[in-house]
Amino acid sequence: MTTAATWSEVEGALRHQPPGAVLEVARDVMPSPTSVGMRRSVGLPVGQSVDWRKALSDGRSLHVREYGDAYRCHLDDVDPSVSVVDHLRQDAPVAWVVAGSLLGAAVGVALGRSLGGALWGAAAGGAVAGVALLMPPVADPAPVQISAGPKM
Repeated sequence: MTTAATWSEVEGALRHQPPGAVLEVARDVMPSPTSVGMRRSVGLPVGQSVDWRKALSDGRSLHVREYGDAYRCHLDDVDPSVSVVDHLRQDAPVAWVVAGSLLGAAVGVALGRSLGGALWGAAAGGAVAGVALLMPPVADPAPVQISAGPKM
């Protein structure tokens, strides 16, 4: 178990690790996540009691999973507040495919009004979501410069 005095040190340590690296720190040596502006969040259930997240200036996020005596921390490539779609595609691909399958099943039921329609829709939605994982992330448009007009 690694100890750290601040959340900034945790973030800094993770920035020097390969993508997907998880850093575990004892809860009793860390300040509360809320003390640095983290917000409660949602994550895939893997035994944690709470998920915390802090958006970073580069669009990524520090994602902290709280367990009984430890925090397990990693960096997400895209904070959900920046783009939920890109966050799911890049940081939670399983959830992305499941969401696509559920959406496809709903469309299949609406169009086919049968279990078969739901199954075909789920398969199609999952396939489309899977293919979308291979696509590059959507880039933000360039900011538009707005100048003040003449005063009246």
